[in-house]
Amino acid sequence: MRYFDYQYIRFIYNPSAQVFMQNSQWKDPDWSNIPNCERGIGRETHQERTMVFGQNIIDVQEKTVGQLLVQEVLHPFYVFQVFSMILWFADDYYYYAACILVISTVSVVTELIETKKTMRRMRQMSRFTCNTKVFRSGRCKSRCPCIWRG
Repeated sequence: MRYFDYQYIRFIYNPSAQVFMQNSQWKDPDWSNIPNCERGIGRETHQERTMVFGQNIIDVQEKTVGQLLVQEVLHPFYVFQVFSMILWFADDYYYYAACILVISTVSVVTELIETKKTMRRMRQMSRFTCNTKVFRSGRCKSRCPCIWRG
């Protein structure tokens, strides 16, 4: 099976159409009647569906401090501040340029700290786990709940 993930969406190669398609339109033919659904799925089917749909997780990636710093410093406001400081240094306005340098540095560092905290909180909020009852074919009776930790 050939696939790739782009922006948390999995695209799977469909050999008959010779194109990569999203897995959101995938339907299992066994879902058409209730007795088939009540049987559950086997280990091999579970592995195939895990390959198709991926793990049931949301993994929010945190940017590194370097990435955040580059993103912040390349903001148009700070680019303007750098050019202003260069002009003020050239015109011998050292105190103005130094003040702007200190204020801009404190502002960038404060913004980096707040952004890092927010990303860490978002990552923690996206990690939700709970117990789920799963029926696997041939392993459980209707009164024997299997617990899957997701």
